[in-house]
Amino acid sequence: MLFSNSVAALAAFAITGVSAGIRIPKLWPCWPVCPSPPDPCDAVTNQVQNGGFDSPLSGLPWVFTGMQITKNKPRSSPQAALSNIQTTVQKNSMIQSVTLEKGKTYTLRYYWAIVSGTIATNQDCYISAGVDQTNLNSLLLTATPQGTYNQHDFTFKAPAVSTLQFIVYCNKLPAPLSVNVDDVSIYEKVKGCDIPE
Repeated sequence: MLFSNSVAALAAFAITGVSAGIRIPKLWPCWPVCPSPPDPCDAVTNQVQNGGFDSPLSGLPWVFTGMQITKNKPRSSPQAALSNIQTTVQKNSMIQSVTLEKGKTYTLRYYWAIVSGTIATNQDCYISAGVDQTNLNSLLLTATPQGTYNQHDFTFKAPAVSTLQFIVYCNKLPAPLSVNVDDVSIYEKVKGCDIPE
């Protein structure tokens, strides 16, 4: 009985802030059921629309020049973006306007795979990507098994105007090469928050 009375008194104390006729500040205003504090990582979202290239073509936010949508060997079904490189003159590209806050730090992540052809030792092929058109991050493509996706991350500070751009090209090209890009994302870099796979 003594234990039950003590629990009841504690409950009254927590809810009303009154003990023995003396009003004091509440220590647990939500007791006995307190909600979990909001997770700051929940507010960190992908700033790229249709980064998996899976929405209907009529609704794509991407603008393609020389690139196209493919159902051949996407990383995440059913589609990816494809660059077929036939000559060193080609600079296949795709762009999308994104809304970023100037000066904040973001991470661009994408996955790429060779789906036709091979990277030779004398081949010089790149994916240049970023939101600052004067400072794109250039990735030298290396030999990997066909259809095997490779992750690439690039951290940057957002400029005043942000247009995400990808350019896929080869400076040396002994034979035609086809490269897929898939699952593109831009997340604000927040301590303790991971980018979803």
